[in-house]
Amino acid sequence: QRFPEINVIEGDFNTAQISEKFNLVTVIELVQNLDREALSEFIRKVSTIGDRLIITIGNKSSLHGFWVSYRGFQKSFVHTYTPEEIEDLLEDVGFKVVHRKGVGWLTPITLLPGFKFKLIPIWLSKLLNVWSDGIFPRRCQLYYLEVVKNNLGEKT
Repeated sequence: QRFPEINVIEGDFNTAQISEKFNLVTVIELVQNLDREALSEFIRKVSTIGDRLIITIGNKSSLHGFWVSYRGFQKSFVHTYTPEEIEDLLEDVGFKVVHRKGVGWLTPITLLPGFKFKLIPIWLSKLLNVWSDGIFPRRCQLYYLEVVKNNLGEKT
């Protein structure tokens, strides 16, 4: 209501019939719910309706991504990807990266499910991430990408 010029489409993207073109499509905290095949189809469909995309992923290459997999904390419906896998999928449909950022190189991890018995506490993560996120973006838990269609001619 506060932004009447913004067109929000709510529903299942896989079944929605979208004929409009959009200046910007955002995909925030969704990718981990898609297996590889569904993700490939999703990105292909996004490429037909938008020239710009902002996307975030929970990074399989991060300490957190490794730890939840190693400890068996990751649920079966959660799919994690590396930044390289996502960038390759985006490039395959004609997108190029214009901005990337990592957030959370060191994230709180626990020995037991439900954040019981913290091995890396929140305060330590916050302290170290001030400088480390910029140094290790492809190893951060949250990986943020802005991409555009190749034909827009922007620099990477």
